[in-house]
Amino acid sequence: MIENEKEIYKNAINDLKEIRRTIVMDPTKRYIQYLLKYAVVLAASSLEQLFKLLMYRLLTINSNPLVMYYLKKTFLEKSYNVSYNNIIKLIKNIDNKNLFEQLKLLIKLMKYEKDIQALDTLVNTRHLVVHENANISISINEIITNFRSGIKILLLIESIIIKILSYSEIKMN
Repeated sequence: MIENEKEIYKNAINDLKEIRRTIVMDPTKRYIQYLLKYAVVLAASSLEQLFKLLMYRLLTINSNPLVMYYLKKTFLEKSYNVSYNNIIKLIKNIDNKNLFEQLKLLIKLMKYEKDIQALDTLVNTRHLVVHENANISISINEIITNFRSGIKILLLIESIIIKILSYSEIKMN
């Protein structure tokens, strides 16, 4: 992660912790459900923003300004659901063999299944909140844990893509 991405993470985690403090101080208040909904949207939106910035940064290394502008308009400035399946689809479309296969293998080897489930739970809960205005039964601690799991997945993806790009540069030279 680079500095502006770290800042997004820090702001999100600090806001989530502040929401937790507010809930712990008086867990019987009627507005708790609203705070939890806000926390879900905050966490999922921050992961979406971080994923888009990460992919944009990695895909535009040494890129033509027109390609950068195109990716900015078609990806960076658009809404994107950061479920694990969508992340995999995007990566598969970028590099349908090397990157995709390595990512699948690493995730299996590194036992990230719980983190993937946590990420998808957060994304699905966000969908319920935003599109169905549903009441949710997830705690603030679960939201924070799921957010951190999403960060783990993003950091893993970043490290794999960097390795693939480095390998591609070596192969091309």
